[in-house]
Parts: sequence; structure tokens; C-alpha cells
Amino acid sequence: MSNMSFNFPQLRRFAIAQNQFRGKIPDTLSNISGLELLDLGENHLRGQVPDSLGMLKNLYWLRLDSNELGTGMLGDLNFLNSFNSISSLRVIGLYSNNFGGVLPNSIVNLSLQHFTIGNNRISGNILGDIGNLINLTTFGVAENDLTGVIPDSISKLQNLRQLDLSWNRLSGAIPTSLWNCLNMELLILDYNKLSGSLLGNFVSQLNHLRSLYMQQNLLTGSFPADVGELKNLFELVISDNKLSGVIPTELGNCLVLEYLDMARNYFQGNIPLSFRFL
Repeated sequence: MSNMSFNFPQLRRFAIAQNQFRGKIPDTLSNISGLELLDLGENHLRGQVPDSLGMLKNLYWLRLDSNELGTGMLGDLNFLNSFNSISSLRVIGLYSNNFGGVLPNSIVNLSLQHFTIGNNRISGNILGDIGNLINLTTFGVAENDLTGVIPDSISKLQNLRQLDLSWNRLSGAIPTSLWNCLNMELLILDYNKLSGSLLGNFVSQLNHLRSLYMQQNLLTGSFPADVGELKNLFELVISDNKLSGVIPTELGNCLVLEYLDMARNYFQGNIPLSFRFL
């Protein structure tokens, strides 16, 4: 693909996903000045993403998922800094590549609705100003090497529906402010080093929540009874923690629950009779 030249002044959408293209992303893509959608996912593209993509001032959708982009080193994500002047950009998909380095602060100045960069080699912390992305509905950074805590500012993401922070090395307590993301449908925090007890109103505020994954952490204390208020909960996985006490009978109120895994904790007592309704 590196040797391809592009001179299509009227082209608005360029999608070549799920093919066998190889080589680097050519700088000449920036010649398509009116481009709005660029989808190069599921190919064999490699190397650095060119900064010249920042010249596509009408771009709203960029998907580079499932390639071999990046070097696994610091600086791989510098191209994101070139997007600061693209006010139309809403979707960035970088899942499953070889990107290294840290998330650049510049992304919090965008108007993104969707940002996924899971299954890469990203290190450092989740940006403290992530709450500036107030239009964000999907944020996925799973399967990286992120450390530090979940920032409180994430509570500002009132439109957030899907949050996946799994398979990192995040630590500290789950901030109670997270429960202010009232539109959350999918919350995945498993395979980290999160600790402490589940405080606050927990998930009872998350009326739209369908899937909650918290397994393989260091969570302690009892499991809050207000989980019974989650009438749309379909999956609950809290195995491999240090939770204790009795299983809340209120869990039996989750009538659409189909998948429940509480294994390898310190729960005791009897299985609630309310489970017969599940």
C-alpha cells in the first residue's frame, strides 16, 4: 500500500478493511482533502501512522484496528497530536496493533464518541483529564500495560455506555464517582489489581447496566445488596477476589441474569432462596 498515490478530490469514504494490504499507510492519503471516513482495519499494515492524516479536516471516522502498526516504542501515538484541529473527528479505532508509549494528553481536546486502543503495548496512566471527553460513549484500553488508578474525572462522562479497562495493572480503589456514569451498559474492570471495598451506592444508579466484570482483582468486603436494583443485569462476574460475607438475597431480583460467577472468594452462609427466581 505504501506505493499507492491518491488523488480523488471528491472521495468522501475510503474503506478497504478485511483485505490483505501490506506496507505502510501512505502520506498521500492526505491528498483526499474531503475524506470523512477512513477504514483500513483488518489488514497487514505496519510502521508509523503518518502525521499527515491530521490534514483531513473533515474526517469523522478513523479505524485502523487489527493491523501491525507501531513499533511498541515511545512515540508511536504522536500522530494523535496532529488531530487537534479536526473538530469533526468522532471515532478512533486502534485496537490490536503494536502501538507503544503513553496516551498523549492531546486526545482529551477532541470531540470523540468512540476511542478504543485495546490489545496494544500502551503504558503509563489513564489520562487524568479523560473527563473532558464529555461526548464519549465507548472507551476501551484493555490488554495493555496501564498502571495507576482510575481517575475520578471519569465520572464526567455522562454519555459513557461501554468502559473496558481490563487486563492492565490498574490499582487502588474503584472510585465511587464511577457510579455517576448513569448510561453505562458494559463495565469491564477484570484482571487488574484493584483493591478496597465496593463503597457508595455502588451500581444501583446504573439502571442500564447489562454486564459487569470485576474478576481477578483484590476487592474485599461484602458485595452490596443494591445490586438487586439492576433490573437489566445479564452478566455478573466477580470471581477471584477477596469478597466475603453472605451472598445478598437481593441478587434474586435480577430476573434477566443469565451468567453469574462468584467463585474463589470468601462468601459464606446459604445460597439465597431468592435464587429460585433466576
